[in-house]
Amino acid sequence: MYGYYWGFSAAQVDLIMGDAPITVYKKREDEQKLKPGDPGYKPDAAKLDKAVEKWKQRKKARGFDMKHYLATGEKIPNQEK
Repeated sequence: MYGYYWGFSAAQVDLIMGDAPITVYKKREDEQKLKPGDPGYKPDAAKLDKAVEKWKQRKKARGFDMKHYLATGEKIPNQEK
């Protein structure tokens, strides 16, 4: 901040600091619902089952077993997509 005072007056620095862009996004209705972590949120069993299946498929697609890397000390390859 001190660098600004070398080239600008105090009034100019005030104007620079006050000139900040603001973006306001329209809030969708589905965003108004409770989200995980919010007080009072109760998870839906169907959504949880779907998430677990998605995780299992992703784990199966990776094609390696963590036990192998823990036993041998090899570096785990980054295969995230």
